Amino acid sequence: MPVDTPRGMDDLLPDEVALKRKIEDVIRDVFRLYGYLEVETPTIEYYELFAAKSGEEIRERMFDFLDKAGRRLVLRPEVTASIARLVSTKLKAWPLPIRLGYIADCYRYDEPQWGRRRRFWQGGFELLGSGSPLADAEILQVSHDVFDRIGLGNHFFRVGHVGILRNLLAKEGVDESSQDRILSMLDRKMLSQAFELMSELGVSRDAVDDVKALVELEGEDHEEIFRRASEILSPWEDSRRCLENLQE
Repeated sequence: MPVDTPRGMDDLLPDEVALKRKIEDVIRDVFRLYGYLEVETPTIEYYELFAAKSGEEIRERMFDFLDKAGRRLVLRPEVTASIARLVSTKLKAWPLPIRLGYIADCYRYDEPQWGRRRRFWQGGFELLGSGSPLADAEILQVSHDVFDRIGLGNHFFRVGHVGILRNLLAKEGVDESSQDRILSMLDRKMLSQAFELMSELGVSRDAVDDVKALVELEGEDHEEIFRRASEILSPWEDSRRCLENLQE
């Protein structure tokens, strides 16, 4: 009979539980101050939910299985997709915007290492139903306050807009599943593989060159970065609008 936990799954000792509870209390206190209401979703969800809503990298690392009725289920690998399902099914009549917070255990079939286990906890907050840049700013402010109160004073945020590349790729006829693969490669700095896949999918040379130019942008002069990005995106109206939203 096995006497240890499955690989990547850990017991928590009393001092670890105490620290975990302390962090959870800070997260809850902060998001409640901003008017976020706490919700819980099931640990087990239908596979199709995450196959449709999550990126390729997450889909490849899901714990999935068949129940006794033959339905394909999954241990949730993240919470955002579950929140989207909850809002679209149970909270359709709520006035917008909707502010929800959560703390939940998640599961991914990662290679166990320091700071990365197969069972982990995700705490977060979602502001749904607002396209205003002020909504994004609010999420950043709540996150900043959480980190400060936990004691992580030296932190920064990387801000982007996935619509910039999605709109460009969609205009080139790339389906959403293939977009996910390309974005996952770019996120993991697999640039040559991403550009090769784009070419294989029939993306024009001009579009590939524009994506290359975008991912190569760097520097500390934010205004100059936005100016150059806007020039690159001049043929792509929908993508340029996403850039303008990000700049706001």
